[in-house]
Amino acid sequence: MSEQDLRKEELRQLRLLVALSKLSNKQALRDLRTEIEGDSAASKIMELCKQEAVYGDIVKALVDSKLAAERTAQRKIAELADKGVLTQVKRGVYVLSGLLD
Repeated sequence: MSEQDLRKEELRQLRLLVALSKLSNKQALRDLRTEIEGDSAASKIMELCKQEAVYGDIVKALVDSKLAAERTAQRKIAELADKGVLTQVKRGVYVLSGLLD
């Protein structure tokens, strides 16, 4: 088996593990999605992070739209990242992780 074939097989197995994990945690993920949808600031963060978004721009958008104070916006971003909903792709740049897809 070539190195490329091994990598493809590893990727297939990783995808299977992710699918199994999501399936076994289906209700918890549904509850998390419901919690986020009920929070206008968290929902806005999710919307902004469909594409790569700069931390400062996310905070500014929340403050400007009066969805959160600056410190609250910062905390919400940190909470979503801690829960695995956001991932930091480079310093100060966030994107949806795919956890809730």
